[in-house]
Amino acid sequence: MDAEFIVYVLSMIVTFGATYGILRFDESRLSEAQLERAWPPSSRNAAVLAFSPICLIVHFARTRLSLIGALLGFASAGFIVGLNVMLSLAVDAIMSR
Repeated sequence: MDAEFIVYVLSMIVTFGATYGILRFDESRLSEAQLERAWPPSSRNAAVLAFSPICLIVHFARTRLSLIGALLGFASAGFIVGLNVMLSLAVDAIMSR
């Protein structure tokens, strides 16, 4: 199988899954006031599919209404990008054997 195709498919799975998981985990810990500012489920799901992982920056900034929230969003998005880099390196290492 082509390594680029495998990396692409696994990257999509990791990106969507991690973004959705982070959003759900964060929503479970929000106060009522913060939860009111979060996206409704249908909008959240659409944002994950259309703008993943950038939607994390918007989510954390909207729910926290602070610079700390935006920084949490950037950190979460960076974490997902890092996961994708490690995944790509791992697949390349396995496929080059």
